[in-house]
Amino acid sequence: MFEKNGVSHPLVSVIIRSLDRPTLGEALNSVAVQSYPNIEIVVVNAKGKGHRILNSKCGRFPIRMTGNHESMNRSQAANIGLHAAHGSYLIFLDDDDWFLPHHIENLQWALARYDNAIAAYAGIQCVDESGKEISRYADDFDPIQLRIENFIPMHALLFRRRALDNGAHFDAALDLCEDWDFWLQLLEQGEFRFVDEIGAVYRIQKGMGSGIRENRTRTRQVMITIYKKWIARWNDDTLWAILEYARCKKTADAKEQELLLLKQVIADRDRQISDLMNSTSWRITQPMRTISTLLKKIWPNSK
Repeated sequence: MFEKNGVSHPLVSVIIRSLDRPTLGEALNSVAVQSYPNIEIVVVNAKGKGHRILNSKCGRFPIRMTGNHESMNRSQAANIGLHAAHGSYLIFLDDDDWFLPHHIENLQWALARYDNAIAAYAGIQCVDESGKEISRYADDFDPIQLRIENFIPMHALLFRRRALDNGAHFDAALDLCEDWDFWLQLLEQGEFRFVDEIGAVYRIQKGMGSGIRENRTRTRQVMITIYKKWIARWNDDTLWAILEYARCKKTADAKEQELLLLKQVIADRDRQISDLMNSTSWRITQPMRTISTLLKKIWPNSK
């Protein structure tokens, strides 16, 4: 336990599954500048032979490398990292993404406030290869929505060690959507808290991602595998809530379409008003309208 200004700061483990990408240094630098004062970094060599040797320090934080010099899939690397980590709290960071400076501090503070919470997560900004924002993950927590699909990127979420003590682990058979399956395990153990601000950045590079955007057929099959794994564990209330989502989708889609049409009508009306106010006749008659307004103020009861 680390103390700063009389405040205890439990150890946080940052687990990096590294393929030794050129962006690894940026990921490490983003950990080095974290405002939270008590961090260890566990780098899992998922590449195998030829991974660069790292320093023992990343800023003021220690680095430990682990792995058996054999390449491994995402779930295998995650489990090795969990086994090697010593922290009371744990978070993942892939070697092509990065944290913003207050990410870990904000998440740890959120968890410390709620004993029943097993995990806390923040919003994620998604950028393309040029650094331009293309989307965000910043949804408030919905346990039913999480059972339908994942909306929490890997490095968005900090979780308590007790999840591991209670048996949570990555399914070695999954090399895609493995984080979603792990989140579902955490959901069985406690609440999720959402920190409503952007805490990290997700770099989306063609040919270098998880495959979710690049291979829809494979993603569909993996998601079906996860559904089959979990559906037998969900009680009737959970199953009914999921079905209610599906039943309400048609109504929600219709309302969204109505809203889009209304926005278009408002935009057209604003454009017509703008055209009118910028027209020659509107400018010519402006003095007459001004005089009329003044006369009404002077003789309010006149016709």
